[in-house]
Order: sequence, then C-alpha cells, then structure tokens
Amino acid sequence: MQIQLKNLSDTDIRIGWTLLCLHIFFMYARPQEMLTFLRPLHLPGLVALGLTAWVLKNFDKQSFQIPSARFVLIFGGLSLISFAWATHTIAITIGITWLIQYLPVTLAVILLVRERTKYKTLLYLWCSVHAVVFFMVFKNGGKGPGDFMADENDAALGIAMAIPIILYFSSWPDLNARQKLFLKLLFLVACAAIIATRSRGGFLGLVTAMGMLWLFSESKMKILFVSLILTLTLGSIALSFLPEGYIEDLQGISDPNDNTRSERIETWEIAWIMFKDNFLFGVGAGNFPWNVASYQEQASWWFADARSLHGRQTHSLYFQLLADLACVGLFIYFAFLFKTMALLYKAQKKVYGISKKKEHADLNTIKGLGMMCRALYISIFPFFISGAFISVGYYPHIVMWGTLAYSTLYILNQYTDSEAYKK
Repeated sequence: MQIQLKNLSDTDIRIGWTLLCLHIFFMYARPQEMLTFLRPLHLPGLVALGLTAWVLKNFDKQSFQIPSARFVLIFGGLSLISFAWATHTIAITIGITWLIQYLPVTLAVILLVRERTKYKTLLYLWCSVHAVVFFMVFKNGGKGPGDFMADENDAALGIAMAIPIILYFSSWPDLNARQKLFLKLLFLVACAAIIATRSRGGFLGLVTAMGMLWLFSESKMKILFVSLILTLTLGSIALSFLPEGYIEDLQGISDPNDNTRSERIETWEIAWIMFKDNFLFGVGAGNFPWNVASYQEQASWWFADARSLHGRQTHSLYFQLLADLACVGLFIYFAFLFKTMALLYKAQKKVYGISKKKEHADLNTIKGLGMMCRALYISIFPFFISGAFISVGYYPHIVMWGTLAYSTLYILNQYTDSEAYKK
C-alpha cells in the first residue's frame, strides 16, 4: 500500500530540511564539545525544539503507517510510563528523549524524504557527519564526540554500524567520481577510527561488519586473495601503526581472569535475577543501576564483604532490556528489528532479480536502493555483536537505522512493485 502524505509548501520543506540537517549534525557531531563557546547557546536543544514544532505544524497521521515511527512512539511511550513502577526518574528522561528528540527525526524524514534526490542528500549528509565523528575520535584519543558516542566502546559500535552504509553508498551507480572517492576514503578512515578506540567490543563489531560484507560479496574468492596478498605485503607495516598495547588488549577478550569480563558476568547474573522477579514489565527504563544493589545479595558470587554495585550498568544490550523492560520491552524492540531485517533482505533479493533482467528504465536507481537495503541489513549485525557488551538499548542508533531503512524501502517502492514497507 502506497501511503498518501499531504503536500508541503516550499517554505515548509526548506525550514524542515534545514532543521533536520542541523539536528542530525548536532546529535552526532556535537560541535559544542569542541567549540565550548557554543555551549551557553544550547543550540542542540533549540534545534530539537524547532524540529518538534515543525513536525507538529506539518503533522500527518499517515506517517504512523511507517513501522519506524510506530516503534519509536510505542517504545518511547513504554519507557516513559515505566516511571510508574520505577525506582528512579531516569525513566522519564529516557521516554521524553525518545518522544521529543528521536521521534521528530523519524517523522521529519518521513515527511521530507519522498524522492530519490532528497534520499541521496540525506545519506550523504549522514556519512559526512560521521566524518566529523571520526575526526573527533582521533582528536580525543579514542573517545567519541560526546553523549551516546562519548565512551570508546559506544563510539566504536556506532562507527561499526556506519561502515557497511558508507561502503555500499560509495558504489551508488550515479554518484560522481569525487563523491565515490570521498566515501571510499571515509570507509578506510572508519576502520582506522575503530582501532583508535582500542575497544574490544568495537573490534568484534568491525570483524562482524567485514565478515558480513564478505558474505554478501559477489567476488568472495577475489576478496580473499587480495586480502591475503595485502596481509603478506603490508601486514607488518600496518602493525606498526596500531596503538601501543592494542594486541594485548584484544588478547584479553578470552582471558577468564580479566576484571572487566568478570564484572560483566556478575552484573549479567543480577540482571537475570532482576528479570525473573519482574518478568513482565521489568524495573523501569534505565533503572537497572538503581536496583542492582538490592539484588546483588541473591547472586551466586556474592559474599558478606562484597562491594556495593549501586550505579553499575549491565554492559549488555540484551541484559539491559531484560532487566529494565523485560518481556514487553524485549518483544517490542526485537520484533521491530527482526521485521525490518526481513523486509530489507527481501527487498535486496528482489532488486537483485530485477537487475539481472536489465529491463527497468531506472535500473541504476533501483540498484543503488538495493545496495542500501543490503547495507542496512548488514549494519545491524555489528550492533548485535558489539551490543552484547555495551548498554546501548536506549541510544538513537536503532532509531536512525530504522528511519533510514524504511526511507529506503519507501523510495524503492516508487520504482518497483515491491510493497516491502507495508505493515
């Protein structure tokens, strides 16, 4: 079913597009962290409020036929109302963030990105903003720009998700040579930025992204051969550029005596106990750290003089949602993820069939959109792997991933008879 959105005036489009671009820029790049004179201006908040006001002015209820908008509304709403049974008010903050900061982005993309040109501009903007993120990672010695990408692990996960999108977008058939070169170089910089974070979870995300890219490649043997040659010829040179102690850090992944590993396992056990005690709705969004101390005595590892873990995060996407929002939250979250993955996979397979026939008038556009469906499908796997060791359940990674996914499917539907974005 093709949804029918109301037409916007040229002025509304210009204002909305400007606010959307600024919002994405401030959300990811966070220039106020580097240019401190911007902090008193509160520009990110003002832009977010402006975008929210624009969405309210141009609101179209048809937008909620797109699953990404429904997901942000429902999951954000659940997080907000979980305050009713939560210990800490952080649930209100999380819910409001999803509904006031993230939902307007999703709705604005639905309202504004309705044709190929705007779609490609959005993708190019998103990739360019990540160039600033990569610069900040190098500048900050492995840390990200701030907020949900401040920590090394958080930054590495976000970058790993961006890698497939940047690489596939660089092969869009009708991009010019300069744009393709920029994106291919950006792909290499992204890989280097993950290494610069020294994050072990981020490295697993990088390996996952590369493995999935190889798995979906049509030249698997060629890639293996080239990789082998490069490893043999340039491997020693590459090792010399790695951060000091990087190899030793990676070796700690499998070390059973590693303190970080032990602490994660301890908190995961507490999260499981917390879930069993609140299996339907959990303890409230973001409330694991405020309940962990009252549950740790039930853990198998606890002893009388054990230190309090009050304020400790779960360090895992899965255990975070398991404890915080339990069965209801997990179902909403992963039902959206798996449904979107299935639609992306189905769409890219359909495009592959069309491109083999070479009969469609808009073949280059369809190929490009098919590649982006594949890129977004691959992009979620680093999130699954790295997220196993990071508390990222409430970060906007999934909001932006879902927003880009359904924007891609919506535009693709205009060129094919695919109905992949249907409910």
